[in-house]
Amino acid sequence: MMPVNKIAIIIAFGIIANIGLFMNAGYFSHDEIGWGIRAISANNLMEIKYFHLLDYNKFHYRPLNFNIWLASSYYLYEVPQLFHFFLLLCGLVNAILFYFIIKYFVYENVAFLSAMISTVMPSIVFVNGWIGTIADIFWFMCCSLSFFLFLASNASRNNSKYLFFISASIFFIVSLMFKETAVIYPAVIFLSLAYNFLLNSDKRYILDRWGVNFFLVCSLVVITYLVLRFEYLFPKQGGYGTSLSNIPGRALEYFIFPFLLDNIEIHGLFEQYDRTQLIISAALHVFFIVLLCRGSFLKYLFYIALYYVGAIPVLILDMSLPHYIYTSGFVLAFGIAVLYYRNGIDRLLSVVFFSLLFTHSVYLQKNYVDSGSYQNNFVNTLYSVISSTKNEHCQYLIEPAFGSKVWIAIRAISFRKTIDDLTLPKDIIFNKNVLNTMDHKRVCNLFLDVDGRVKLTGVSDEK
Repeated sequence: MMPVNKIAIIIAFGIIANIGLFMNAGYFSHDEIGWGIRAISANNLMEIKYFHLLDYNKFHYRPLNFNIWLASSYYLYEVPQLFHFFLLLCGLVNAILFYFIIKYFVYENVAFLSAMISTVMPSIVFVNGWIGTIADIFWFMCCSLSFFLFLASNASRNNSKYLFFISASIFFIVSLMFKETAVIYPAVIFLSLAYNFLLNSDKRYILDRWGVNFFLVCSLVVITYLVLRFEYLFPKQGGYGTSLSNIPGRALEYFIFPFLLDNIEIHGLFEQYDRTQLIISAALHVFFIVLLCRGSFLKYLFYIALYYVGAIPVLILDMSLPHYIYTSGFVLAFGIAVLYYRNGIDRLLSVVFFSLLFTHSVYLQKNYVDSGSYQNNFVNTLYSVISSTKNEHCQYLIEPAFGSKVWIAIRAISFRKTIDDLTLPKDIIFNKNVLNTMDHKRVCNLFLDVDGRVKLTGVSDEK
């Protein structure tokens, strides 16, 4: 099969298997809404206040991420389904790059199947469905392009060798402008060199000097980046909570997550699930690893290293989230593909593991659709209710039904001053204990149902 046909199949499978992601009529979190409102508030694309590429003295130095986010939000924010489809396509580019990279190391059939399976791995589906994780898609894309160009330079024997090498280095530098997680890239290069030296039968015990040179260049880039950015990455006040003591807990949460089939955001899973559920999920992952690595100690080391390499900078954080282990989804996909191309029971078990992880990804998609629909229902019905009442002297008190996801409603209007042509009243509250009795004498009582729809239940005088 021609490579172009394989690319088409990866794209088609990724779109069909992730249909829930672009069925989402709204957004998942306040991030998307805040950046979207900021973008569409501008009269034109050039009026948006973009981030300077050299302004590195900020906690989040992600200028390319923020600028692409703003520009894409300007065009796509008001059509959520199209925005989500665009993000999914960007994610599928990474699956295609993964295919071209992996086939340098393994049989092409394994690389192709790995790429297809990667499109439905839980951590990858989580990233492909949340606009707020656009940085993860693009830092990985740039590092993948860098690695592909490095491999091309290694295979070249003329002047193009140096052109590929320089281009690979530039793409790595660009990746750091999307997200600081890209600092792990030299570790990936090191692991690829170690794999060739220790496990690749064609290159075993042959030192790849060109690869070592590239590793040293990228390491120098990371050292320079950290020297310039360290005080801003770890400020004395603000920033994320960090501690080395967090590493065991975070590592265990990330290990359990893929096979905990109804988990969405990882953090708090030790409190949300009983011990039996956690043990079963961990045991499934252990069984998968044992089946994949068998009696090879080196393979166990490589699996663990590759599974966690993308999470190295975040294992010290106080909280776990699926996009922090975005890269682990590619490792799981590769493992399933390897098992599938073995004989006998391994192939059957690979289908079982794929089915479990795909089930998890479907649950994630359902959560995105539910959250987005709730948010969309709330904004549209709130617009209708306030437009029809138009009571300037009324304070709007929203009382949620039991089980209603009120936090989605709160974040849906946290950054808004308007909904289309309607200017939102300043006093829209969700807690009657904070009613403003000084400025308002009347209360418009609204009921928020479990689907996010708002309706007016009455107007009362505040006493």
